[in-house]
Parts: sequence; C-alpha cells; structure tokens
Amino acid sequence: MHAQYRFVENIFEELDSPGEWFLNKETNTLYFYPPVGLDLNTAVVETVRLKHLVEFHGTPETPVKNVGLSGFTFRHASRTFMETREPLLRSDWRIYRGGAVLFAGAEDCYIRDCTFDQLGGNCIFVSNYNRRIHISGCHLVSAGASGSVS
Repeated sequence: MHAQYRFVENIFEELDSPGEWFLNKETNTLYFYPPVGLDLNTAVVETVRLKHLVEFHGTPETPVKNVGLSGFTFRHASRTFMETREPLLRSDWRIYRGGAVLFAGAEDCYIRDCTFDQLGGNCIFVSNYNRRIHISGCHLVSAGASGSVS
C-alpha cells in the first residue's frame, strides 16, 4: 500500500464532489453528484460491465486464424488495474492477464488503426500461445493500465 495515496470507490459517505457516484446494490439505486451545468434530462449515461470487449481464444492445435480488426473504437471497459495478481518472472511486478482486446491462441491476426479510449485496464493483451499478431496505427487514450502486452 502506498504511504500517501489511496483508492476507494462506492462509499456513500464519500459522495461529496461533482462527477462522483454511489451504487446501492441492495436497492438498485444509483446516486450521482452532477457537475455544475449538467442537464440530467438530456445527459447520456453509460455504464461499464465488461472487462474484455473482444476475446479470441484458440489453442496451439486449433488457433484462431486470420482475423483483423481495423477502424474500431473500443471504449469503457471495466477497471482491472487492481486485479494484478499474476507475478512476473523474477520480479515483484504483477499483471492482469486480459485487456479490452484479448488474443489467447491466435495466428496471423491484426489490429490496425483502432482507438482505445478510457479503458479501465490493458488495451490489448496477447496471452500465452500466439504467432504473428500485428498491432499498428492505434491511438491509445486514458488507459487504466498498459497499451499492449504480450
């Protein structure tokens, strides 16, 4: 734990600043402190539920093959930065094995000219067996963790 900084969420007593919210899961009630000037009658409300937006799962024997994603915008995946439980080899660093786009067992796939915006964790994660995965020309904005990991 950091000596000075803390992260907390969904504590009703801390709902004291514009833009903050609290979800009472028992009553399914969402409390929201709107920023000055926000018209709640015309506001767009978006919620996040998914940690991964697109997943490609194969095996070395039967990999996912020849899939390309181009020109997409991936936005608002759920936060995973506090779920870094897997240690990296010979290190005290830990990682979350997932991302908005996850490749696990793929060959000859690509992501090109996509935007990754306001994601709660890794943008792109290339996990375990994969071959010739190409990532190019993408724009990464406000990622909660890393851009691409393999």
